[in-house]
Parts: sequence; structure tokens; C-alpha cells
Amino acid sequence: MAAPAPDVGHRAEVASTWCLVVLFFVAYIYFFQGGGWNPNARFDTTRALVERQTFVINHYAANTGDVATIDGRIYANKPPGLSVLSAPIYFVLYRCERQLRIDVDDWRVLSFNSHVLSFWTAGLPALLLVLSMRRFAREEGASVGSSWILAAAFGAGTLLWPYAGMIMSHSIVAYLLFEAWMLVRRRVGPAGEVRPPTARGHLLAGILLGLALTIEYLVAPTILLFFIAAAWGMRTDRQWRPYAWIVVGPVAGGLMLMLFQRLEFGHWFGISYDYESPLFRHKGLLMGVLDWPKLERLYWLSFHPFRGLAYCCPVLALAPLGLIPGATRTARLRLYLLPLAIASTFVLFNLSFNGWTGGCVVGPRYLLPAVPFIYVMVVHAYDACRWICWPVMIASVVIMLAVTAVAAQMPGPNFGPPPSPDLPYANPVVQALQRLWEGRLSVYPFHIITPAEPEAFRRYDRSSPPAQWASYNLGHLLGMPRLWSLLPLSVVAALATAAACAIIRKSRRPAGSV
Repeated sequence: MAAPAPDVGHRAEVASTWCLVVLFFVAYIYFFQGGGWNPNARFDTTRALVERQTFVINHYAANTGDVATIDGRIYANKPPGLSVLSAPIYFVLYRCERQLRIDVDDWRVLSFNSHVLSFWTAGLPALLLVLSMRRFAREEGASVGSSWILAAAFGAGTLLWPYAGMIMSHSIVAYLLFEAWMLVRRRVGPAGEVRPPTARGHLLAGILLGLALTIEYLVAPTILLFFIAAAWGMRTDRQWRPYAWIVVGPVAGGLMLMLFQRLEFGHWFGISYDYESPLFRHKGLLMGVLDWPKLERLYWLSFHPFRGLAYCCPVLALAPLGLIPGATRTARLRLYLLPLAIASTFVLFNLSFNGWTGGCVVGPRYLLPAVPFIYVMVVHAYDACRWICWPVMIASVVIMLAVTAVAAQMPGPNFGPPPSPDLPYANPVVQALQRLWEGRLSVYPFHIITPAEPEAFRRYDRSSPPAQWASYNLGHLLGMPRLWSLLPLSVVAALATAAACAIIRKSRRPAGSV
């Protein structure tokens, strides 16, 4: 990839970065995807922590089936980290609403609070991840303009966008893992010198990994890969102190999890999934959920229309082109070694997990933390194959816009009858594109208050106001119907992009030119 042009100033980079921040702040907060077992369980735990100072969610759990039950006490069947991280924000919301004598159990208030927390736990980490991807592109030699385009295509053309509107762990775990890798990877300086990682970088990376562990148990194998990479660095550089700091964060995170499990479950090593509903567990599987890897799922996870990652995000199919040109193939393979190993742990999990389809979703949501590690190869493919990259990037952005605007939570055929005529069991990408063309947006009908108990769920009134406003965008709140509701977002996107283009173009002019 070409070195940055010498006439591109620091101010242009900073100013264009702010355009990127504005664009994705609006894009990621603009859509709210509604309730569901997974986000409801996390939201319930946050409410219990703030309102009742407990992790027990008996008072709230009627809206979710993602629970773990111990001696009559009901918990979310999730690690507690994300809910704890949400608690300070919800505390402020809750206290303000109580002071104003607002009913915090009103469905409108629940929607507002959940929307704010969805941005805090998913939208904001996704925004930070977009900025990290731009920083990676710049460090790899991309120009200010190319790095902006690559970051924008990453933020709008992958699963980051639809999942920014749900209280789920995937976006924040993706950010924490990618930022940890950015801190420990070896960089090449302007003169070709190798800059080894520092003790400070390994300490900060370890803290991020420890936080990720408290949010998602699934990152444990990934943390082991970071330890192996650190051990290899010790062997190569013949020093151990800079690398040893990486263990501090994961050890602290693991101890906090063990303390939580001992206090709440009575066992140091009894994780929440050990006590979850038999609905999710099958006899003969490791921990009730893990089988031998099924290689046929590789097609389903990659190009299959129903849950294929490259099908719904075709920009990721460009990753193999990152090995072009061949003269840098060896160096690129070294760069890709840890990212591909990290991505492989999530692929292996999906090949083995009995719930790999992810429930009501578009794309394989358990692969979302692997997406930035796949996209680093797209960064290197861009300069060599722009004529291929541009149309594929545009296609990805259009698909993700349709999915995000229509329904990011598409139910699968294992849920009984279709929950709504707008959500049939069919190709979710095609359905989203058709609904976008027809102007039927935010059609997901399940509100945070939707009961999880089967009989009550079947009686749930799909025509009620909570169902009609279960998912929405900010244009709807302004009274804009159908496709008109996307107008404010379109204006912000056009202005931010135009401003960034003007800034980048101006910075390329020779000094003294008019």
C-alpha cells in the first residue's frame, strides 16, 4: 500500500476523523432493534442491579428465556460484565426519571432506556472500532482518503451496523479484542524499523482482555492465543518483562468472575450456562452445548443465504485479495497470523456450538468478534484491487442499510409459525431489501415487555402500540413515515461525507495554490 502523501497534514486527518465520528454516531444511534431474549436478559440484570442492588432478576424475567435458575433464584444466563458496565448509565437515567416521577415500567420509558443502553454497550464500541480500523489502515500506509473510505465501508458494510441497536455483547467484544491486538502487534516505522510492543501496551491490552472475559466466556481461547503470542515475543526478544504484563488483566477478570460465581451460585467454577434452561442443552455434548466440529457448517457460515457472513457482508469476501501483490506475501502472512488465529477460534466455536444459528438474527452473530480480524486483509486488498472493492463495498453498505432499517432480528424456522407476515422464513437479506424497497421499515414486533412464556407469547397483541413501536428509527419519532424516516440520516451522511471529501481534497493541494 502506498505511503501517505507528504502534503497531507495532521489537521486534515483529525478533521476527517471528526466527520467519521459524526457519521457513525448518528448511524449507530439512529436505529433501535427492539427486544428479544438476549438483550432483555442483559437489560433485566442492569435494572436489578440499579433498582434492587442484586443480580437476581425474578422481578423482571417474564420477558426472557435466557435465564439460569438456582434454588428459585433467576439470573441471566450471561456473564455479568456487560450489565455491570451498563449500570452507571442506567443509574443516571433511573434517578432522573424517578425525580421527574416518570413510571420506569411504562413501555415507552423502557424503550427509551433500552435504546440508550444499546448505544452505550454496542453502538459506542462499534464507533470506537471503526476509528481503530482507520488507525490500522493509516499505520499500514493507507492515505487519509483511503483510510477514511476503508473505515466507512467497515462501519456501514458489516454486521457492526445492525448490531449497534441491540444490547448484545458482540460489538463490544469485537472492539476490546481488536484494540488489544492493536496494542501488542509489532509496527514498522517510517524508516522500516520494527517497533516492538511495550510493557504499557501489554498491560492495557491485558486490561481490555480481562474486561472482555467478564462480558463473554467465549473469549477465553482467544486470550490464550494472546498469551502464546506474548510468549513467542519473549523468546524472540529474549526479555520477559514487557510481555508478562498482559496476564494481569485476564487474571483479574477471571478472579472477579470466580468471586461472582461463588457469591451467587455457590461454586467458584460454576458458570451461569451450567444452570440454564434444558431448552439450550443436549445430552452427550460437552457442557451440554459443544459437539465435534461439523465442517459442513463452513458453507452455511460463509456463503449460505440464511446465515452466511460473506453473503450478507460481501465486502468480507475480498479478504483473500489481501495477499496481492505477491512480493509482500510473506510479510502479510506474518501480520495476519494472530488475527487469523483469533478469527479461527470463533469459527471453530460456531462449527461446534449447538446454537450456532444465533436465534433471531441476520448473519452469524457469534462471528461478529472475528469480523475486524478478517477485515484487516481487506485493508491491504483495497489499493491493489480498487476496481473490485468499490462495487462490493457499495453492495455491502446497501445490504446492511436494508437489514438495519428493516429488522436485524430475523427469526429462523426453528421458532414455530412465523411471528409476523413481515418476517417470513425466507432469505433474510432478500426480505430486508424487498421491505426497504416497499418502505416497510422497523417491522420487528417484539417489545421489551413481550412475555417469554409460550402461551402468553402466542397471545401477544401484534397490533398493540408496544408491538408497533418495538423497533423504530429516529425519523419515526419525528413523525416521518416509511422511507422518509431515513431522510435525516441521509442528510447527515451526505454532509459528513462531503465535508470529509472537501477536507481531504484541500489537503492534497500544493502549498500556495488557490
